[in-house]
Amino acid sequence: AGVEEEDLSFSHSFFIYGGSDHMEEIEGMSTKCGKICQNIKVKLSGENKVEYKQLIESLGERFDLTSTELEEQSFEPLGSYSEIRKRAEDCTAQVEGFVNQQMSDADLAVEQQLKIIRNEAVQQMAEQTAFSVRHLVVLSRSIAEPLGLFGDEEDIEWPEDPVNVASVIRSTIKAISSDLQGLMDRFM
Repeated sequence: AGVEEEDLSFSHSFFIYGGSDHMEEIEGMSTKCGKICQNIKVKLSGENKVEYKQLIESLGERFDLTSTELEEQSFEPLGSYSEIRKRAEDCTAQVEGFVNQQMSDADLAVEQQLKIIRNEAVQQMAEQTAFSVRHLVVLSRSIAEPLGLFGDEEDIEWPEDPVNVASVIRSTIKAISSDLQGLMDRFM
């Protein structure tokens, strides 16, 4: 038959595709921006402080993905998301052929075939997740670009209203989640 296939872990694959580095970068940006917001909040008073608190509350609602109240306010991911979506669609389309090929290999025991398919699923999910997180890094850098903290990134046209920006991010995260679920479902 063949060489025994080792089990592949998501965290190891995610690390290999740079996902951990992207997550660290997002955490770092979050910390820096959080400190800036805190410094701004401390300096506000009166009506400005009330407006700031209302804005933060409204943004928080947009980022609560369990909330269904906001669904009627439809925003689409930015055009730059099309690359991530295309990659997910291509990967999903290739899965069926891969699974059929592996299951038709008469030289391998069914257990070995299933292990190969499982490892491919883990690898594909980790790679697509890392690719998606990298996209979120690019979006985050673009949003924070006016602060001059993170260097130049691609020029992205954002809505002027921060609540609408949050809605675009929300729709992007929901699209990523949907695309990853579609990929995972192909392996089931």
